[in-house]
Amino acid sequence: MDNIFLDDVKRYIKRGQLWDSEFINKIVDFSGNNKYLYTTSNAWFSHCGVNLENKNFIPFATIDGNILLEPNIPSLNKFYDEHGLEIYRDEKLLELDVVRKLEAAIKEIKAFPEIYKTVKSLVRAIQVIHVEDPEYDSSYTHPNIPFSIFVSVGKDISAISNLRVAESIIHETMHLQLTLIENFCPFVKIGSMEEFYSPWRDELRPIRGVLHGVYVFSAIKDFYKRILPFLELKTADFASYRVEQIEDELSQINDFKKNSDLTEYGANLVISLLP
Repeated sequence: MDNIFLDDVKRYIKRGQLWDSEFINKIVDFSGNNKYLYTTSNAWFSHCGVNLENKNFIPFATIDGNILLEPNIPSLNKFYDEHGLEIYRDEKLLELDVVRKLEAAIKEIKAFPEIYKTVKSLVRAIQVIHVEDPEYDSSYTHPNIPFSIFVSVGKDISAISNLRVAESIIHETMHLQLTLIENFCPFVKIGSMEEFYSPWRDELRPIRGVLHGVYVFSAIKDFYKRILPFLELKTADFASYRVEQIEDELSQINDFKKNSDLTEYGANLVISLLP
């Protein structure tokens, strides 16, 4: 493991801040985000050791000036199938007015510069995934695709819907961020086989999965607490509910900070996040 950023990680944990765009930009630059024309397919096949750059790829749209909204990419169909992802094609993206909904969600995030800078640094491409139940949000990232996120976008148009999409974007951004940081600092002991209860899955999960849950949902809670004073009543009720729900979930795993499979850095990170 390359510990070139270990001191930066230590300072990041000590400050107890989730958002540190300057630190993350250093890692992003080191990770080679600009070494190839970024698309999800280029990133995936580069990871697989295959030079299959699609320089003629045309995104469905560009969100917020620099985030590619990608339709289903046929060369990734095997990847989609293996990970249970159904990616919308152009016609469905049009039908759901996805561009407007993603722009509206990003606008909510833009109100908080450090959160927005983090999203802008880490998200280069978005693909929209199908969910059976419109009341259910789904999102996904893969650790070997470092700057792409997969999110669902509902049929309705409302302030609450904007927040739900913003939450999904932040959720997956923070998975990307923690994965990049883990490349330079071990948070879970090598060879860890232990499992711990996850309130988000209501089942036992690997230690790394629970750590990611604590990190990601702490960030979402922070976002909702920041935006809450600016919301109208109905939307504020939704945000308040999410804050209370996440706080309850985090309180259920207070002992996680004592888990023996966390490294010193992992334990310190969890201590800074759990109540």
